[in-house]
Amino acid sequence: MGLFGRERKHGRHSGERQDNAGAVTGSAPAVAPGAVSLPATAQHMLAMGAPATRARIESVTVTGYVVDQDPVVDLLVSLDSGRRQRPVPLRTVVPRITVPRQGEAVVLVTDPSTGAYLYAGLSL
Repeated sequence: MGLFGRERKHGRHSGERQDNAGAVTGSAPAVAPGAVSLPATAQHMLAMGAPATRARIESVTVTGYVVDQDPVVDLLVSLDSGRRQRPVPLRTVVPRITVPRQGEAVVLVTDPSTGAYLYAGLSL
């Protein structure tokens, strides 16, 4: 029997989720490992000297998933390059207080090991 007489389902209380590390946390749906790029990782790579690129938000779509109360969104961005602009789709976690809007400039970091772009936040 669980807390306050509630039955336990699948080894944890109903209404709780199990995150990727195995710890039980809040009540939002879990996101598969590797499915999103975390801003902290992109910020760390930026600090370590990974190449950064400016981009402009074309569209933002909420996926319905959350990670630590921050939404997971699908972004379609256009890279600001001297050549033609090409749209790049990204799925990332964004801080709830700074969700990017259409038309805003953002910073993307290039992951040196995979060549993929990671969302690093709004551009100033």
